[in-house]
Parts: sequence; C-alpha cells; structure tokens
Amino acid sequence: RVAKAIHNKSERSQAPFVAIVFNSIPENLLESTLFGYRKGAFTGANRDQIGLIESAHGGTLFIDEVGDMPLSVQVKLLRVLQEGEVQRVGDMKATKVDIRVVTATHKNMEKEVREGRFREDLYFRLNLIEMELPPLRERIEDVPLLAHHFLRINAEKYRKEVHRIDPEVIAVLQAYHWPGNVRQLEHTIARALIFETSDTLRIQSISKEVAQNTSELPAVQQTNYLTQLPFRDAKQRIVQQFERQYLQQLLVDNEDNISQAARVAEMDRANFRRLLKKHDLLPSARV
Repeated sequence: RVAKAIHNKSERSQAPFVAIVFNSIPENLLESTLFGYRKGAFTGANRDQIGLIESAHGGTLFIDEVGDMPLSVQVKLLRVLQEGEVQRVGDMKATKVDIRVVTATHKNMEKEVREGRFREDLYFRLNLIEMELPPLRERIEDVPLLAHHFLRINAEKYRKEVHRIDPEVIAVLQAYHWPGNVRQLEHTIARALIFETSDTLRIQSISKEVAQNTSELPAVQQTNYLTQLPFRDAKQRIVQQFERQYLQQLLVDNEDNISQAARVAEMDRANFRRLLKKHDLLPSARV
C-alpha cells in the first residue's frame, strides 16, 4: 500500500502500477513472466507476450519480497535498470522501458549481500531511498485509522451498509499482536464485514483467532474504550467480556468437554451450553 500511495502521488500516477511477488511465481516461469517472450521461443509460446516489467512502462514496478529473487534474474533486472531496456526471451533486440522501481522485503538485505545471495551492485541500484515500516504491533495507534479505511473500502466492494465499528472491536484489534501485519488486519475487517448483519461491525463478527488471542494483554488496555459509553452500557460490556474470557479459559482447562466444564462452573449443562452459544464458543467437536 505504501508503494501504491507513492505511485498515486507521483507524476506517474496515470501510468500503470504493476506489482510482482517473487515467491508467488514458479521459478521455471519467472523469466518469461517478468521479461516476456517472442513467438516460438519455447514450446507453447504461440504468440508474442510482453512481460510484467515491460507492462509497467511509464509507471511504477513494485517488487515485493525482492530478497527472494534468484541470482539469475538479478543479473537481468540489473541490465533493465542500467540500460533502461528489456529483452524478451527469444528476442534478438531489446525494447526501451521507462519505469520507476519500488521494492519491499522482510529480509536483512545487507546480510543477503554479505552471504552472496543478493548482488551488491543491484542492491545499491535499488537502495537509493530506504524506508523502514515498523510492524503493525509496534504502531498500534494506527489500527483504528486503518480499520476504518478497510471498512470503507470493503463495504463498497461487498455492497454492505456497515458504517461504523463498535468501540469494543477497536479495543480488541488494538490488543492483538498482528503477525500478518496490515494485510491480516484488512483480511480480518473484510471477513467480519461479510458476516455482519447490522450497520455496525460488532465483536461477534470478528474471527476467533483475533478475538480470543488478546487476554494476555493488560485488562486496562482492553477496556479503556469503556469511558466512551454510558455507565449501563459499559457495565454490560464488562460482564460480557468477563463471561467470554471465563468460558474460553474453562474450555481450555477442560479440553472442550462441555459437560465437565459445566460441572466445574456449577451450572446446568443446558444453560452452560446456551451461554457458550451466546458467545459463539461452542466447540465444533463436542456440541
């Protein structure tokens, strides 16, 4: 998204934005996918085909996970950057291209260069301006803004009349550790939106993976949104949170055995099961 924002704010915004993720392309197709090919260059090449690099002419080429680029491809990309031209597989002549290249990676590229997995000359060509983006868990203050942004985008995409996010959802999202970073947050919002039936994104629509993995964080971090609510509503939220966390831990302690957990809670099994259903915690294997 940072790369797309750079493209959109630049003089190249009306030209193509082409994204490449190296670890998503089979290695035997990399060269023809990136550089294109001439008809007859190999079996199955029944027509001329431009590659992704050439298709970005005039615009921006975004290379995600550039650290996964094979050395054989690095040599050819270096030529593109040095000469401003690309040569299709099976072609005797090169085609001029004008592209801006933006790259991203989770790897330590200086280490990759030292250990011979990435060409030093290409590294310096690409690393004119370096921008480090901290993981989402280290900039938790960005979560509400991003969540509302993804809500707007996906509400339009899925034609859902969901216009706001419940404060409890924001608190849960801020308490989660987001191993998948911004992409995981967007997926979480999009998924919740699909299941939401009201005009507000509520906690019951959030995936269990996110909603049930925040209890290790301080309680104050999960409840500081309550002062935005009337006393009665805030009290109800606290009770609901207690019930949910109590039931979650009870199921863990009793290995999802509902009858055993109900006995420990000193509750009638039917009532205990209804409470689990209320919080969408019924174990799939034992209902």
